[in-house]
Amino acid sequence: MFLVGAPRAGHCTNSDNFWVTTLILLMLSRHNRSHRSAPGGRGASRAITLLELLVALTIALIFVGSVSVAFVQIIRASNRATSEARANASARAAVDKIAREIRLVVMDSNPSYQQFVLQDVTLPYGNNVDEDGDGAFDEDLINGVDNDGGWNVAADRHVVVGSRSERPDYVGFPDLGDAMVDEDFPFSRDRLSFIRPARIMPLEILPRERITYRIGTFDGQDFVLLRDVEENPPVVGTGTVASEPVVFDAVSLDMLAWNANDNAVGPVPGRPYWQSSWDASTIAFPAVRPIGAPFGVPPFKFPAAMYISVTVSAEGIPVNEIGGWPVGSRPLKTVTLSTVVNIERTIQDSRYFFYVRP
Repeated sequence: MFLVGAPRAGHCTNSDNFWVTTLILLMLSRHNRSHRSAPGGRGASRAITLLELLVALTIALIFVGSVSVAFVQIIRASNRATSEARANASARAAVDKIAREIRLVVMDSNPSYQQFVLQDVTLPYGNNVDEDGDGAFDEDLINGVDNDGGWNVAADRHVVVGSRSERPDYVGFPDLGDAMVDEDFPFSRDRLSFIRPARIMPLEILPRERITYRIGTFDGQDFVLLRDVEENPPVVGTGTVASEPVVFDAVSLDMLAWNANDNAVGPVPGRPYWQSSWDASTIAFPAVRPIGAPFGVPPFKFPAAMYISVTVSAEGIPVNEIGGWPVGSRPLKTVTLSTVVNIERTIQDSRYFFYVRP
């Protein structure tokens, strides 16, 4: 049983097999000697010597030790795989939940309540791992540009179908999705708030709500991705907020907004680009307008799309119990999942079709 299991773990070597074979041969030799005929034709046997016993015990201990090491390694690998799978499932659930709500955001009938606020909060630490292999770690920001100078033409990633290219305006420019761009980043605690308008449903009226996604503390435990719900929020200030945990051990929440207004700042002037912050109240008509639109066309209050990135610890123990991180050089095992979700209210707008999309 042990000879079959040990090689699968990679710890039962040819040396181990040699000692096991030696032990078997030693026992057979002892058995043969015990059955040799003694003088006078009578069978005789002799006792096991102390030296033989010590040799047998030593070989047995070596074998059991190697099997024990293999067993421990198997358990550790299994625990590590389980922790990574759990973190991956948690990150995926968080990304999907945020994306579903953002995709369906709509305008509020009362302009006073129309809010869409993305706050950028970059932390001074990350996972202390060199993700892009350039000798440094956590040096690149998630902002859609090449902060550490690692990008080159070979790292450009654009899907080409026939004569059309995905992101054609940014072929030859570093941007989100290219290799060596936004791959080795410090963590963030970005915060997104938006209003979900009041809705009249059959036999009931659903209240207006302010939804906020953030990383904070829940029941005394930090690093929790929270979803705050504020029913019938005041235009100014904050009302009663109910918080629910989305994911525990969430170490980073990072989001970007695809800006289709003419105040976008990027490597290609006059084209949409990613912004790390957004405030609908500061997007004022007529000073701001959609890219390509003539003066006087009202701007978009919502981004055209959102980039969502969630990083979850895969350590297998609560982040609060991990020593040597974030202070120090201890690396942190993490799983990061990201997606880009369109905001239907913006991209289906005729202004986006006539002015931005061409």
